[in-house]
Amino acid sequence: MNILRTKQALLSATATFILLFNSCNEKKDENTFSYEQFKEALYYNSSTGEFADLGNLGMCINRWGMPEYVKSMGTMNQDGSNSRLNAIVFRWSNIEVDEKNVEIVFEAIPDSGKAIEDVFTNRIDRGMAKYLKVKEFSLVPISKP
Repeated sequence: MNILRTKQALLSATATFILLFNSCNEKKDENTFSYEQFKEALYYNSSTGEFADLGNLGMCINRWGMPEYVKSMGTMNQDGSNSRLNAIVFRWSNIEVDEKNVEIVFEAIPDSGKAIEDVFTNRIDRGMAKYLKVKEFSLVPISKP
C-alpha cells in the first residue's frame, strides 16, 4: 500500500514537472502584437483618442531597441529652405503587428520646451528621447534584412 502511494506521488510529481517544463519552454514572442495590443503598448487613450506622453521614443527604445530612421516631416519657407520639423518617423523591423512591421510617427511633447532637432540630428540622443511622443503608427510590409 505504501509503495502504491509512493508510485502515485512520483507519477503526479513527474506529470507536474513535465507540464511546468513545457509551459516554460514555450517561447512567446514579446514583439508580436495584434493591432489593438500594439495601441495599448504605446499607451493609447481611447477616451481622448491620443497617445499618452508615456508612449514616447525613449520607452520604445528601451522596449524594442534602436529604430531605423525613415523620414522627417515639416514645413518649408517659400524660398524652399527647411523651416520647422513637425514629426519624425522611425521603423522597428523587430516588431510585428498583424504580420507587418510598424512605423511610428513621433512629435515633440507640447510645452516640453524641446523640439525634434533636440532629440534627433543624424542620430538619436537617448537622453532626450523621452521628449518625443507617439503621434500615430502605421503598418508596413515586413522588411527583409
